[in-house]
Amino acid sequence: MEPKRPTWQHSDCPAWCTREHTEIDHEDDRDHQSDATIVPVVRLLKQFEGSQLQREAVADEVAMVVFQHQADDEWWLSLGLAQQDVLSLHLSQESAGRLARSLHALLGQLGR
Repeated sequence: MEPKRPTWQHSDCPAWCTREHTEIDHEDDRDHQSDATIVPVVRLLKQFEGSQLQREAVADEVAMVVFQHQADDEWWLSLGLAQQDVLSLHLSQESAGRLARSLHALLGQLGR
């Protein structure tokens, strides 16, 4: 038996939504949301120690989540460091596709 849908939810969740919706969800929190995809990365941390610029390779993780407010027609892609909410980008479908194509093209140029 399928779980009962909250009365505020007027249509089924998209196939990618894994979030459990409840009757008491605040209106601003009524988002469909995918599971997070976590990508291990190494990023370059640059900081000054005195007048010297120090560079350090740091292991980290990038989290990717798709979300869509129940009242909207389009989804958004959230990208950010997994442990830091302040470094998030929320990209439209069009922008996410443009970023993916541009990254693929750039990396392809480096492989020549």
